Amino acid sequence: MIAGDNLFDFEIGTFLDFFDRRDVPTIVAYDVGDRERATAYGVVVPSDAIRTRSSG
Repeated sequence: MIAGDNLFDFEIGTFLDFFDRRDVPTIVAYDVGDRERATAYGVVVPSDAIRTRSSG
């Protein structure tokens, strides 16, 4: 499922290729850089139990 109400500023094909190679539930999160601004969105809290990969 891809959320239809989001604006993506990256190549979605790259994300889909990443998912296809791993075949596991996969999400993309973006750091808005401001804790107060983040309250207007869904918030992802990283955990040591979850593998993360940064593109930057």
